[in-house]
Amino acid sequence: MNFDTSGYTWAHEHLHIDLSGFKNNLDCRLDQYDLICQEMKDLRALGVRNIIEMTNRYMGRNPQFMLDLMRDSGINVVACTGYYQDAFFPEHVATRSVEQLAQEMIDEIVIGIDNTTLKAGIIAEIGSSEGVITPLEEKVFIAAARAHNETGRPISTHTSFSTMGAGATGLVAGAGRRSLPRGDWSLRSER
Repeated sequence: MNFDTSGYTWAHEHLHIDLSGFKNNLDCRLDQYDLICQEMKDLRALGVRNIIEMTNRYMGRNPQFMLDLMRDSGINVVACTGYYQDAFFPEHVATRSVEQLAQEMIDEIVIGIDNTTLKAGIIAEIGSSEGVITPLEEKVFIAAARAHNETGRPISTHTSFSTMGAGATGLVAGAGRRSLPRGDWSLRSER
């Protein structure tokens, strides 16, 4: 499915997420298909054509849920790949190399996510902790930059309480970030 430039794009949404193992808030778990699908149909009627979905690996991302929403609502969903913040990292982030983490992201962009046809169109939501970028977060930022260099997909970051933005930018730039030509948003989420 192509990125549709004829309407609005919502740039940071969570359609399916489960952070209930980390937080005790009512909004930490979104998984009500019928409700979300109806909201997306309402958005489509208002001109929304794309949603950039920022739920990445190990945050309760559900690629089949997203594929079904695209089919039933008519809105393109641009899925992401990456890892959020240190507190949310699975154990293997500590044991895998930067190259291995980058390859995981590249595979989700090129091959697909979790054995589905949904391919990531953005590297996100790459996060830093409040007031610090931990060594593991630094590793993920560098892996994200390498995945960007390989695929050309944009990177979106997350700062906690507006801290560490300059540090995150420096890490990505230091890892050889390249600029994309204007209009290079050939995002595809194929079914």
